[in-house]
Formats: sequence, C-alpha cells, structure tokens
Amino acid sequence: MSYYFDSYYLCGDKKFFNIYQAFQEQKTSGHFPKFVIDNDLIKSIGDFKRPKKCSRHALQDMMIKRLKQIRAKYGKLKLAYGGGTDSYTIVKLCVENDIYIDETVTLMCSLYGNLRTNLEPYAGLKSLRQYQGKQIGKITQIHPTVKDLDFINDPDWFCDPKYVAGPNLSLRYYSLPQIINRSMAKETDAIMLTGFEKPAIRVHEGKIFWYVNDHGVGDQLGIGNTIPFFLDKENPELIMALAYTYLDAYTRHNKLKEGDYLTFESIDKSAKFEILEQCGYFKTPYNFINMHFMGKQHFDFHRKNIRFMAECKKHGHQDFIDKMFASHLRIKDLYGNLPHALESQNGLVKSVGRLSQQIPMNL
Repeated sequence: MSYYFDSYYLCGDKKFFNIYQAFQEQKTSGHFPKFVIDNDLIKSIGDFKRPKKCSRHALQDMMIKRLKQIRAKYGKLKLAYGGGTDSYTIVKLCVENDIYIDETVTLMCSLYGNLRTNLEPYAGLKSLRQYQGKQIGKITQIHPTVKDLDFINDPDWFCDPKYVAGPNLSLRYYSLPQIINRSMAKETDAIMLTGFEKPAIRVHEGKIFWYVNDHGVGDQLGIGNTIPFFLDKENPELIMALAYTYLDAYTRHNKLKEGDYLTFESIDKSAKFEILEQCGYFKTPYNFINMHFMGKQHFDFHRKNIRFMAECKKHGHQDFIDKMFASHLRIKDLYGNLPHALESQNGLVKSVGRLSQQIPMNL
C-alpha cells in the first residue's frame, strides 16, 4: 500500500477504526479508547516550529508542489469532492497549474434528485462543469437509492466500519468508506485526495497546542490509498504553516483565553473570511458553502439531513427515520454509562470528541 494514514482507536492493545466497536471493547475490558493519529505524521511534524514563510502565496506554493509530486507518483489522481472550500481549493490549484485530475467523486444527498436537498453538492459540481473533459477527466455523481437505506435494518449497523469509520453517524445515507472503496476497488495505481477540516488549536495551562479531532479525520480511518491533503504526513511544512497562519488570523480579531478550542466552526464570520484568505484557500462562488450554512450543525441536525428526512417521510419511508432514532436510543442504552463516551440531545447521540496527541506550538 503506497500511502496509508494509520490512525485508529486504541483500547489496551486492540485497535479499532470504529468508535462504537471500541466502546464495546471498553465495556468488556475497561480500557479507555484513545484516539491515535498516524505516528509518521507526528514524527514528520517534529517540534512544530513556525515556517519562515506563511503568506498566502507561500502556502499555495507548498500545496502546488505537493500536488505535482502526487500527480507524478500515481497513474490516476482522484478527488473526493464535497464542494466545500477544502476540495474546491484543491481543484482550483490543479486547474491553474496544469495538474490533471482523472476523476472527482461526489455523493449527492437526495434519494429522489431533489434540487433543494442536493443544493450544496449541486452548487459545488456547478463550479466544476467548465473543467470536465479538459483539466478534469470525469465528474462522477453517486446518487443514494432507497435500497441504500437497508443498512438500518441491522440493529448493530453503527458498529460496522463499512458504514461508520471513526465516530461519525449521519441521519441519512452517508458513508465515506463505501464511496472511496467503491471508487478505488479495481484501481491498481490510483490515489484519492480528500479535503480536511481547518487546523484545530487549543489553549491549555497557558500554552498553545495543535491537535487533530477524531470527528474530522475519523471518516477515513482504515481506508488505504487516501490522502487527507491538508493533513498530509508527507507535507509537514504545510500543516505547520496552516496552523500558525490560522492562529495569526484568529488573534487579529480575538484574544486567546485559557480553555479555548479554536476551530473553523467556533470562530466569528469576520475571522473566517480572513482565515480562508490568509491560509491559501479559495472561496467558492457560494457564501452559504463557504460559511457552512447547510451543514456542520451539532448532532448532524442540519439542513441537508433535515430535508433528507422530510423526503423519506413524504415518500413513505418514515420507517427509516423511526429506525434511525431507535438506533440512537440503542447506542445510548449500550454506551451511555461509559465515561467520556456520549453526548445526547433530543433523542440523538454523538460520541464525545477525542483529541490526538497534542503538540506545543513554538511561538
């Protein structure tokens, strides 16, 4: 396997790519599930020193250089394209620097091709159409079907890494492992790029730390030949430059406080725009995508999932919604008493975020 992002949950000496399997082991053995980020990534970052150059231009140069390396190394370059600023930035940099993308792969939201339910991926794909057949060979859309809802009939579906890698449940059909594995199944010399959450920074005991949260990269646990581009262990300078530039942009608008957890979701709108600009990202043509208005809500109760459930109800699939909420109650019954395991709200649950090894940032 030419590239493997080796991250997992460790319970005692047992490894898991699914947090609910890890919870089951915790019930049996008493070992707490720790989130372990790729050791090669930690080694490559080292002392986490500020790179000499952290301008938008310098950051984009780091991205372009790495994209060219990846393109030269593999016969096929694919991109899991959600249409947000991360994947859109990868496309723009490739298009503007003659880096050919063989295929983009996008999962649509609607079971019935409804435009409003599919609004976010549809808008994202609209930005790509001009490149199809030129800088991008193929634009693939995956449309969920009613049959794809059958997973809900397995009472323990949430313990299956085929559907749930890491901690991330969804209130609709969504499985990054299946999307990537289906696309890569017959490939012998291909790599799949994914975007990744913006840097995460913590203020603890007067020090500033960089970390990774399992709710971000968790969807990729256990999947081979997939590079989380903005967390690429073979491009550590970019990781560090993004973190320091992100911190600089944040502190121009806010004072750091003890106990702060700085993520793109936790900061105000003005800081978000500056972070996108300074960190080398391209804003999409749609502000509702740039600011995550359609998604990223707590417990995944956001507009895409709400519309998906409304479609299910309208077309006679209330049973899927009922079984999904029953699954959340079952998860709470099974693991709700474990320490630092679950949050719950209005009948929904999610695992408490787990932090990777935290590395002090040398200011």
